[in-house]
Amino acid sequence: MKNGIKGKEKKIFLPIFCLACILCFCSGCRPTLTEISEEPIRTPEQWRQWKQTHKPNEPIRHLVCGGSGVSRLLVYLDGTERLVAVEAADHSPNSWTAPYRIAHPELQKLPIWSNDHGRDQVEKLLSLENSPEVILRLDMPGMGIPPEELQRRTGIPVALFSYGDLLTQREALFGSLRFLGEILEKQDRAEEIILFFEQEIAELRRRTADVSPASRPSAYVGGISYRGAHGLNSTSLHFPPLRWLHAENVADRISPDQRNEKSVHAIVPREQLTAWSPEVLFIDMATLALTSNSAVEELRTIPLYRSLKAVENGKVYLLLPNSSYNVNFCSQLANAWFMGTVLYPDRFGDIDPRKKAEEIFLFLTGDSVLDRIDAPMSDRIFRQIKLNQ
Repeated sequence: MKNGIKGKEKKIFLPIFCLACILCFCSGCRPTLTEISEEPIRTPEQWRQWKQTHKPNEPIRHLVCGGSGVSRLLVYLDGTERLVAVEAADHSPNSWTAPYRIAHPELQKLPIWSNDHGRDQVEKLLSLENSPEVILRLDMPGMGIPPEELQRRTGIPVALFSYGDLLTQREALFGSLRFLGEILEKQDRAEEIILFFEQEIAELRRRTADVSPASRPSAYVGGISYRGAHGLNSTSLHFPPLRWLHAENVADRISPDQRNEKSVHAIVPREQLTAWSPEVLFIDMATLALTSNSAVEELRTIPLYRSLKAVENGKVYLLLPNSSYNVNFCSQLANAWFMGTVLYPDRFGDIDPRKKAEEIFLFLTGDSVLDRIDAPMSDRIFRQIKLNQ
């Protein structure tokens, strides 16, 4: 009887012992909790220290991105081959709103490790066939699992950086590109992107620098996405293309109590927009994702909007989506060149906005994807909208 019990104990112990061995072996695939600092990596200097200690002379081959727009920056840096999993946003059926996803359909073939906006799934992350060596994470307090906790629970170092923008937070964006460039060992590519942005913006500003304030056309950009599609009254303050072009954005007149405290997004009352009556209306095509009440439909059906100066003069145009899970920097630049041809035709007569957009997409995403973005829109991007059709 005793021998029988011992035999059973051996049968139970053996698989447990094997499982323990497998777990110990797998733990060697990533740094242990004691090997990484409790604090996430926030600067290139901290990254270099970690790299020298843990992976000297070894490139980072496997990683994941977390937070809105991080995989877009990775695309710009030609780093998608390092990704072993993506966020749910990169499997979105509305890829036409994000050029980088159209240019890189292989992202949809990767497993999903996290829901959007930092709602990370640690179990999925730890079960990936190729364990990531680093997690690239947007530095947004209050978003999903705190980075310190994510690092503690996974044993994987978390590199934090901000997204920035191409207006007031340009240096933050450039700093993040340099930081990511260092992690990917693509420092030269990071500098190429920064120089490209600087030259494009400088040229847009140069062409309109001598326009007097009294001669600046008034414009409004409606249908701007903000955590989803919206109608005409959804807009953006300090819209970068209008700033670069020295045009008047009527939304900049919005009083502080109407603004979203955490962003430049705002919802404008219909009566206010009618009172402003801008000379030109630009519509973000992302509004067309709405099954009803899109900005274009509202212009056609709401009587109040028929008195808008832009509507009366037929100056309503369709733009590329300004944002899709954060700002589409490539689309923002492409939109600016098109808007220049509309607002200042004498100063942008040499520009074909569609060809210019294709050049921008090709440089930043590796593919000139305009036709594939425009196909669902029946070739209406950068066209005048016919509201009577």
